[in-house]
Amino acid sequence: MTYFLIAVVFTGGAVTNAEQSAFELPEPGITPESPIYFLDLWDEELRLFFARSDSSRQKRYRERVQERLSEADALAGRGISATQRALELYRADIPFLYAAAERLVDDAILEEALRMASDHLDVLDRVSERTDFEKKRFVPLSKLFLIDQQLQSLRSLADR
Repeated sequence: MTYFLIAVVFTGGAVTNAEQSAFELPEPGITPESPIYFLDLWDEELRLFFARSDSSRQKRYRERVQERLSEADALAGRGISATQRALELYRADIPFLYAAAERLVDDAILEEALRMASDHLDVLDRVSERTDFEKKRFVPLSKLFLIDQQLQSLRSLADR
């Protein structure tokens, strides 16, 4: 539970159950199991391409990351390769989310992204619980990657 301690230390106090349960994932929509999934990804890429400001890019990356996590959560226990694909795409977008948040002058946006990581770790725990033990090595890798990104952003925030 190291990642939980990071969130508690960062926020300066205890996290209540109400704060933990306030996080809701969006509907997964089209998942990697679908043959037209590439169209969903293409649409997101176009929307990101036309997002010109850092704040709109950060918002788009936040939406993408949450949708990938929602897809993995919906697919957990059903399709190993589709769940793994969703988490690979999740890991690919996480650095961009934090980089966009760090470029913004507003520390509150970066703090929100850092707090979001604790909620994401809870979702990854749920995905792990529903995934076959022999085939779920990709879930802890996603958790470690997220924690590493969170620590890098915490260092950046501390340097400010």
